Amino acid sequence: MLTPEVDSIGDARRHVRETLAAHTDPDTLSRAELVVSELVTNSVLHGPGEPLTLRLIAHENGGVAGEVEDQGTGVVALRQHRPGAVGGLGLTLVDHLASAWGVHPDSTHVWFRLDP
Repeated sequence: MLTPEVDSIGDARRHVRETLAAHTDPDTLSRAELVVSELVTNSVLHGPGEPLTLRLIAHENGGVAGEVEDQGTGVVALRQHRPGAVGGLGLTLVDHLASAWGVHPDSTHVWFRLDP
């Protein structure tokens, strides 16, 4: 469990490194850190202020799966980025880095998969 505070973003990144470093290659580990960081940041900034859950799974082939759940009921969707706009690129980054990702219906519970 993570608290819905800015400090949890760094805590989540450390957890990714500690949990997955021995189970995947450096590139996949870096992508996992960045994806988790973006998802936790979204939950901290836009979530309902409830505790966050981060789950990670290391697969035998070096792949990684995970999810971030903030107990919200909002809409999670890619936004069109306008030139000069600040922020709003987190899910675009997740979309680019993850092999697959999605949202559980009627929630802000986001899952992702990273292939090695």
